[in-house]
Amino acid sequence: MGGAVTRAISFARAGVNPFTYDHNRLKFTSYQIGKIALNTVILAPFRLIVLLSCVLFAWLLSLLILVGVKSSVQISSGWRRVLVRLVVLCGRGALLSLGFWWIKVTGRRAPRETAPVLIVPRHSSYIDFLVSTNVVGDGIPIGLNRDENAHVPLFGTMMKATQQIFVSRTDPDSKRTAIKQMRECVADNRLSPLIVFPEGLCTNRKALITFKQGAFVLGCPVQPVVYHYYNQMDTTTWTWTGLSGGLSFYLTLCQFANYLEIEYYPVYKPSAVEIADPILYANNVRSMMAKALSLPALDLSYKDISLMMAITEDSGSLQPGIAEFVKLKDSLKVRFDLLERLLGRASDLGENRDGYVNIEEFLAFVNLPVSSQLRDIFNLYCRNHNGQISLKEYLISVALICDPTHTEDILFLAFQTFGVGDKAFVTRHELTHILFAAFDGIEDEHVDEVFSEADVDHQGTVSYDQFAQFCSKRSEYAVLFHWYRKQKGTDIFRHSKTD
Repeated sequence: MGGAVTRAISFARAGVNPFTYDHNRLKFTSYQIGKIALNTVILAPFRLIVLLSCVLFAWLLSLLILVGVKSSVQISSGWRRVLVRLVVLCGRGALLSLGFWWIKVTGRRAPRETAPVLIVPRHSSYIDFLVSTNVVGDGIPIGLNRDENAHVPLFGTMMKATQQIFVSRTDPDSKRTAIKQMRECVADNRLSPLIVFPEGLCTNRKALITFKQGAFVLGCPVQPVVYHYYNQMDTTTWTWTGLSGGLSFYLTLCQFANYLEIEYYPVYKPSAVEIADPILYANNVRSMMAKALSLPALDLSYKDISLMMAITEDSGSLQPGIAEFVKLKDSLKVRFDLLERLLGRASDLGENRDGYVNIEEFLAFVNLPVSSQLRDIFNLYCRNHNGQISLKEYLISVALICDPTHTEDILFLAFQTFGVGDKAFVTRHELTHILFAAFDGIEDEHVDEVFSEADVDHQGTVSYDQFAQFCSKRSEYAVLFHWYRKQKGTDIFRHSKTD
């Protein structure tokens, strides 16, 4: 099919992508290769022994802390609190074993009574969790963890001993219980402060993505804390593409020294309006931090990145313009359950009431102000360069992008919209609309090829069933179908490189 790709992939090819690893920061110079080779033999084994010793000692302390515990308050008082401080020292020892000899601290941590919640934006590494053991000083902050982490050998015990809150991504009851536990933590000054990574997954520190509401539902003041990693060779960043966890850990062990700064920012006190609106509160804090860090703020979430990972799987990599895809999805919102009604409206528009519209009519239809982004989207669909697009073609295309779990239903509706009869037969001209809606870079010869091979009866028309049968034999077209992506193991929400 030449250079043609699905529309979803074509929308993901330009812009800032906070989920890719910058390989320019991992240049293996002669010096780096020599250092890694030397430290693999001399430094790394010793460091690994020290690290394992710290982990085992912290685990033994955690077992003692949990003996006879009936409430979280018990852990924060008496002899158990002394043991918790020893666990903190184990955390610092673990950082030393990884080469973090000196941690620079900028700013001051606010008293717990002033800011019972610490938020850590720009989450980028598994090491962040280890660093978090050092942000309170005399204890370990209470954080949120996936419920499956409670059963991880050694670490699950340590998490329980440090009062971590476990939550399931998929169970609404678990989330409600977690919110309740967070409220109890915030209300009791005897407990360690709460610490939250509001983005919920690792990025490459080039942007701030959507802040989840969890920390902001509580309606209390928060203090942002940022972890800065300064190594010339970036071995700590752990994103969706790039270094594996094992390779990142190994390369970090092999550095002579790793450089880290913990920076405390001023406490953010919410207004009455923000307390009543957690989304507004989260967005305002993110905007403040984006400005302070000179970073763009992107409206991306865990579900968005999972969706794009599924869509772009067959292209071999996560494309760099995921932000543009999500802007389109969130702004234009063409879902399957709305598509038929929208197509009906589109059919009556245009000078000849044929669904062809100019830029002004397009903007009026989507009910959004003019912008360079919307003009670019319009131009993508202006195939004949005559200042008009097929609104029906556009709607089907965006629905395929925004609602990929209903691909088969959307394609069938496309055949019904452009075709005739119960089986929705389409001519070659009408098939062009459907293929252009589904693929970017489709050429006339591609349409001719699909039509001639799908028209098995040589009737000059193709039904949806014939088209689907043709696609089942050609992987470059079958990628449109949900059943094919599931068969290939690229179904949505399969990926989970998150905290």
